[in-house]
Amino acid sequence: MSFLQDRTAAIEVENILSRSFNLNGGTPQVSSLSPILYIVYIADSMNEMPTHTEHGLFAFNTALWTSSNTISNLTLKLRQSTDEFQSWCNSWKLKL
Repeated sequence: MSFLQDRTAAIEVENILSRSFNLNGGTPQVSSLSPILYIVYIADSMNEMPTHTEHGLFAFNTALWTSSNTISNLTLKLRQSTDEFQSWCNSWKLKL
């Protein structure tokens, strides 16, 4: 339980540190176990992805890409894919 509970964080931008705040979800980024848990958690996230979209998953990152002959068609394809991914995330309580 100590792996997931009572964790705090702060954000530093241009040498200015924010106040600490509680982390209500996720796993510690410094743990070697965290990327493995994330990959297992999202393993089926691309199952319903439209066939026109390719994807890459690595550690805590997800990338979607596609190709098209027009910007409007490209926009439509990527919107469909990101909507599908967002729907999967909503189902599994994953915040983007």
